[in-house]
Amino acid sequence: MLGILRDLRNRIIIIKSIKKWKNSLEWEKFNLIHDWFYNLAFVLNLNKEYFGEDESIKQMRIVESATPVYEFISKQMKLGDLYEIPKIQYIEGTYSYLIKFKQIYNKFSFFYVFKILLIFVLLFYFALNFSEIYKLFLNFLKGI
Repeated sequence: MLGILRDLRNRIIIIKSIKKWKNSLEWEKFNLIHDWFYNLAFVLNLNKEYFGEDESIKQMRIVESATPVYEFISKQMKLGDLYEIPKIQYIEGTYSYLIKFKQIYNKFSFFYVFKILLIFVLLFYFALNFSEIYKLFLNFLKGI
């Protein structure tokens, strides 16, 4: 239970920080975007000449170019430990990459929310139909 509360607290910290920094010059400079779940992303455009290089050199250039954005997220926004290692995805037909930062959830998940909702629905159902269930239980005991 503490893990879920910690995940929710971290989510609140992320939402507050993004709302605070969303209209800043740094945010606009790096063209950061966020989705409905407050995962961060930005598009990294590389020069055409880098695409003719070896894959390891290209990866090094991507990391070099993305470092200022990661430092902004981790040091200025203070969210570095709340996001996973960024995922790098090539955008087909361009000289660009999509760099995505996904939130870290230790315990909180959609399965957990579904499980809790199912338990509440079942408890609510049994509470509404308790008298009928009680009668069935007594008839069962009489039959034994």
